This record gives sequence, C-alpha cells and structure tokens, in this order.
Amino acid sequence: PQMVSLISDSIETKLICSRSTVGGAHLGEHWNGLRGLKSKQLIQKGKFDIVVIQDNSMWPVDNPDSVYKYAKLLCDLIKSTGAKPYIYETWARLKVPQHQKEINAVYEKVAKDNNATLVPVGVAWEKPGN
Repeated sequence: PQMVSLISDSIETKLICSRSTVGGAHLGEHWNGLRGLKSKQLIQKGKFDIVVIQDNSMWPVDNPDSVYKYAKLLCDLIKSTGAKPYIYETWARLKVPQHQKEINAVYEKVAKDNNATLVPVGVAWEKPGN
C-alpha cells in the first residue's frame, strides 16, 4: 500500500491504500475473520472507492465453489459501501502452467457474476517473456 501511495505522488490523484493480508489466505478466511484477518471490518469502515480482492493462488483450481461463494459475499459487501470490487486474477505456479486456463475461467466468472472489474494478472503472466 505504501508503494502505491508513493507512486501516486507523481499524478494528480492521490491514492491512499490499506490492506488485509496474510500469506496463503483464501477468501473464506477473509470473510470469516480467520488467522487475524479483519477484511470485512476494514471494508465496512474504510470508505473506499475500490476494493481489490484476490483468492489463494491455486484455490480456484482446487475449490472453485468456495471462490464463487466468498467472492460474491465480499463483492456484495463492497458494493453496499459504495465501493467498486476489483478481482485480482492470480497466476498458475511455474510447475503447473496448464492450470492457468482454469484459474482464468474462475476469475472471469467471478468478475462477470458480480459486476466487478477483472485485473487479468494471470493472463499477463502467460504472455511470452514473462
């Protein structure tokens, strides 16, 4: 968040960012406040314009129904505060690049079903040279 805020110093719009993260977390843990995550409270009190959510990197492959369920809950909460949800698409692990198409499909469905903006990072990582 600090880096994004510093980068925004060079443009007309100042970006102020917050985060609720812990390594390897999935959206269900964010929703249920597990592992010390306070994502719901931050969203409810944050007065954000946008909120970016991202699931655990391989969770869309192993648990797509969980991704759909908790992404919807979080997107509904985000929209109830007047913010716009952004879905940060993850990328396949280097040893299993064949999973990227599955990951993309899950995130594309999440974005479409929840009227959210997709941030296609996984697609960018698929490009030659990345």
